[in-house]
Amino acid sequence: MKAQLEASAYKTSGEDWIKFYVNYDPDFIDSLKSNLPQHARRWDQEDKCWLILQSEEATLAKLCHRYRINIKWFHQPSLKPQAQKALAEPIE
Repeated sequence: MKAQLEASAYKTSGEDWIKFYVNYDPDFIDSLKSNLPQHARRWDQEDKCWLILQSEEATLAKLCHRYRINIKWFHQPSLKPQAQKALAEPIE
């Protein structure tokens, strides 16, 4: 019997994508690719995570349940344009 996998999922208010981090399991990845349409998922090579459309959250949850993957969900508020600008400015 395989060990239970852990995953982290980050949802940001106002964004379309969930950042989904999970250890590599070839069976799970094959199932992810076959159950989510190609336009609804993509691999983020830089962050080493899957980007899943938020509209596919239920499908993702069902797949994780099937493969006994425990998801830790994190919800992040979006940054307003003023906050993004302030973060980009150097501190004096």
